[in-house]
Amino acid sequence: MGAGVVNNAERILSALNGELNKSVELTRYGRAAFALGFEDAPEEFAQSNDIDAVLWIGQADELARTTNFWEAVEG
Repeated sequence: MGAGVVNNAERILSALNGELNKSVELTRYGRAAFALGFEDAPEEFAQSNDIDAVLWIGQADELARTTNFWEAVEG
């Protein structure tokens, strides 16, 4: 992707970020992770319509207690 071009993963995370009431740590994987992490990722990776993430044990509960993460995801 060229400089300044926004891919779907960036759009999705930007929208999520706009809804969050504080920073959260996410470990991304899958096509979106490649689109975000590598300049020369295949173009089809930039077309991913979701973000896959892995939560560590207990992170889901912590996010529910300390952030509005789950509401932001639904938004």
